[in-house]
Amino acid sequence: MTLVLIVALGTGAILFGIGVYGALSQTNLVMIMMGVELILAGALVNLVAFWRVLHPESYSGQMFVLVVM
Repeated sequence: MTLVLIVALGTGAILFGIGVYGALSQTNLVMIMMGVELILAGALVNLVAFWRVLHPESYSGQMFVLVVM
């Protein structure tokens, strides 16, 4: 695996972990939604990283992420 993929997957995992902690440790609905948004952002970072490695000539994965965000 390339270094860029490892960094992107690490960033996505950190975002996902912070989001899980934030969603499970809070009682305020707004803070829970912020945690869920971080979970989604971490998953989307991993999606873009894998899509870029598997299909570097295609931009449809990045457009999918923009639509989901």
